[in-house]
Amino acid sequence: MAESKIVTFVIFVWKTLVSWYEASVLARTINAVCDFFKKKAADSVAVRAFMHGILNGKWWQNSLSCRFLSLLVSGRKCEKKKSSGAVLDAALDIFNIPLRSVGLVTLSFALPMLLIGAIGGNTLNIAVSAALALLGVLCLVFSRSTYELYLGSAVLRFIGKLFYDGEYKAPVTRKIPLLPVCTVGVILGTVGGLVSPLLTTVIIIGVLFAAVVLARFEVGVYTTLFLAAFLPTSATAALCVLTIAGFAAALWSGRKGGFKPSALAPLLAIYVILGAFSTATSFDIGGSAFIYAVYLVFIAMYCVLVNTLDSVAKWRAAVVTFALSALLIALLGIVQNFTMDVTTQSWVDTNMFEDIKIRVYATFDNPNVLGQYFIITIPIIFALFVYAKRFCEKTAWLAVFGVTFLCLLYTWSRGAWVGVMLGVAVFLLIRDRRWIVLCILAVLAMPFVLPPSILNRLLSIGNTGDSSTAYRVSVWIASARMAFDFWMSGVGYGSDAFANVYSSYALNGAGYALHAHNFYIQLVADVGIGGLLVYIAIAMTAYREIATVKNDRFIKTVSLALAGVLAGYLFQGVAESMWYNMRMSLMFWIVMAFIVSGAKIDRGSAEC
Repeated sequence: MAESKIVTFVIFVWKTLVSWYEASVLARTINAVCDFFKKKAADSVAVRAFMHGILNGKWWQNSLSCRFLSLLVSGRKCEKKKSSGAVLDAALDIFNIPLRSVGLVTLSFALPMLLIGAIGGNTLNIAVSAALALLGVLCLVFSRSTYELYLGSAVLRFIGKLFYDGEYKAPVTRKIPLLPVCTVGVILGTVGGLVSPLLTTVIIIGVLFAAVVLARFEVGVYTTLFLAAFLPTSATAALCVLTIAGFAAALWSGRKGGFKPSALAPLLAIYVILGAFSTATSFDIGGSAFIYAVYLVFIAMYCVLVNTLDSVAKWRAAVVTFALSALLIALLGIVQNFTMDVTTQSWVDTNMFEDIKIRVYATFDNPNVLGQYFIITIPIIFALFVYAKRFCEKTAWLAVFGVTFLCLLYTWSRGAWVGVMLGVAVFLLIRDRRWIVLCILAVLAMPFVLPPSILNRLLSIGNTGDSSTAYRVSVWIASARMAFDFWMSGVGYGSDAFANVYSSYALNGAGYALHAHNFYIQLVADVGIGGLLVYIAIAMTAYREIATVKNDRFIKTVSLALAGVLAGYLFQGVAESMWYNMRMSLMFWIVMAFIVSGAKIDRGSAEC
């Protein structure tokens, strides 16, 4: 690879361009301007307040309220808590049962379902039952338990460090009375075969998974990071609730130490209070209460994430898990692009873009929401590519970046395109000013290298001849008027509360809207001006946390990418209501958790 003439030529050209740039008047001017503002900003009241003032959180950490809250969640052990932990550990005893016994029980459950499915001729029932039966046969091969196999595998124990950092107990074989247990299995299998083999199997697996998460909540954390983009909102919220319950159990049992609320804690408390007041005065109290409850769950999940990701290894695993989930979402979107005939025509102005027939959306029900998801994930993936040291690792992350970027193009979401490019550009420019050369060249080359369809789509931003743009402008004006009238508490969360009031402000051409198509107007419309101010304060606090990361190279690289993510997210908020799809609010809190926990780990402190 190093002897490749093409690579050597590219490196030579790149070094030549950089040397020309560094010796140019443009570079000296840019550096002089940047150094001037950097020096002046360091002495300014605004920057001192940003880095060391109210956003620093020292006042909060030293307050009586913070000490009281820390005392409540300190995780101090007592006899009652120890017994509680023993109960949770007992839930994992199923993994001490020899796999041969597990296989017999599984077969006793699967075979009746398979027989009933074969009699009924239901293909799905037969497939589910046959898969379970095959799993039971495989279990018969092993005489040891799952826990013994785990302890004997270096790979599994390496993965297990993410979920458990305590001492491992010696394996204890748990025997079960096979005859009565298998009898129960036959009865359940018969009932399941008559009702629904798939539903019965899902319920049993769900119960087992719940027992694992309650005993080891870290499993729920990584599962949430991976599946949040795949599951519907209700299932995602349920998974978060289960994980939060496991975290609370770990605190109560003493397995998880307490945490100290950080500078973000009072901002979250203010937002929760504002949301409660807005919900109580909502124009659709029932709908707003449900959405508010989901938001509370996602905010609580943020707290769990920050307190779980307390080492570089766990933080790295969480980031990689989140990024690999985006790869699967992108692959699904690419498959959609080549298998769907047509998508909703309201997503495309066919008069201006006749060549656009399909806009992919993967699991997000809307291509613009999928684009918002990629604004969050693609800069992180690009940072993993930049950080990678080995050639094979760099190649792998470059491939992931290429797949996700291709799917981003297939969304045809103009705002998302710009948001991703802005996020990557911010990451590169913060990391090294010299990247400005490549950024300038990329912008200049765009008209010559981009396909006409993509170029026309990009250039249509702001063109009111596009029905989508014209509609948004009308909605912005009407929503802004509505938000101005309800600036104190908003109209409540949810599209129903918004639509109930919006109709009185609607303009011609935009008589119906479910949201403001602008995140900042939407925040005021939802919870009042206080919600917007809190959101801005949270973003500023996040940037302050990123600015403190200076030690660990991996955390610093990804944190700079998260600065780009936040920039792209803030930009996209001008044209979209970012939390209309409630899962996107969870994505935002995941990013906040990465930022805060990464800064905490880098500082080596115990605060969260």
